[in-house]
Amino acid sequence: MKKTPTSQAPAQSKPESKPDERALSWAGDEFVGTVGRHTGRLQMRWLRTGNTLTIQTLAYWFTYVRDRDHANINITVKANAGGEYKLNSPDEMQQRGLWITWDTNKTLTVGNSTQFSANIEFIPDTGGIDDRVNVSKTYAI
Repeated sequence: MKKTPTSQAPAQSKPESKPDERALSWAGDEFVGTVGRHTGRLQMRWLRTGNTLTIQTLAYWFTYVRDRDHANINITVKANAGGEYKLNSPDEMQQRGLWITWDTNKTLTVGNSTQFSANIEFIPDTGGIDDRVNVSKTYAI
């Protein structure tokens, strides 16, 4: 006589593991703008996952200016078929001639966008009326 199992343990599934950040396909760029004798630089990266674009700033650099630590960096990111976001730095960006960590993380709904544009406005603190320079680039996503 053949025995039939009365109960069978349900198959156990392994919990989904999050991908290691190093395995993700981040893209990035460095933005450089010069106005007069002052240069600003920004390192930024982005990652598209579905309808979302995650944008991170990593570090910035301004030409050294003695006793001037009120520079600004203003960022506008706009998807061609999606949303837009703006990020304005605090009015205390240091001008040390060194790379300084600026860690931000923003998300933008991009829908079916195929590209986005980033406009970075550098405003060095010059002690008088602060000049500014805009750097714009477009990227495929």
